[in-house]
Amino acid sequence: MLRCESVPNWGQLELVVDVLGGDVETFRVLWRAARDETSPLALPAPSPEWFPEETVRTPAAELTLSDLDEAEADLRERDTDRRRREADTRRELVAALDERADLGDRLGALRERLGRERGRTEELERQIADLRNACERHARKIKRLKDELRVLREERITLLERLEVLSIRRGELNFTWAREVEAQLRSAEDLHRTKDARLAALDERLLAAEALLTEMAKRAERARPEA
Repeated sequence: MLRCESVPNWGQLELVVDVLGGDVETFRVLWRAARDETSPLALPAPSPEWFPEETVRTPAAELTLSDLDEAEADLRERDTDRRRREADTRRELVAALDERADLGDRLGALRERLGRERGRTEELERQIADLRNACERHARKIKRLKDELRVLREERITLLERLEVLSIRRGELNFTWAREVEAQLRSAEDLHRTKDARLAALDERLLAAEALLTEMAKRAERARPEA
């Protein structure tokens, strides 16, 4: 069966192996080998353009012994690097082939499942349509909420600007009020100083008048004739 012109699908082949009582895993390995009969691990030889120009710039007959040692060391280093890269590439290629085979198996299984569940196609399509409609509704809702958020942010910025203006005005009023209060305090202090000066002058005048009356009384007492 595996020697036909085209390798059959693994899903169909698996059913045959299972019915015949064969080892599914062993047959899967054989199926993969038949599918990948033309092994991609035999990498094509690199083109001459791939090598740097330095490797063919000087003819070997013109090289000295020192030049030969240096050239051989350089070539060995390049060969080691190429072999390492070739090994890495082979490993990546093997991993990619295995992954592709696994993906092919999964795809075949999904196709078989789709064939078995074809009766549920309409239900799945309806569910998909419902989900798409729900996504569209949520997209419209998200757009509306973003617009509302943008408007609210702009209104908030406007309110903050107005609050800043009011705060500046409040500071100006407080400064003006403080200056008025300071002026009133200075005026009151000046008035108190004026009153104190007047009271001091009045006290001096009263003291002078009292002293004058006392002196006049003493004079009158001395001028009175003795009885």
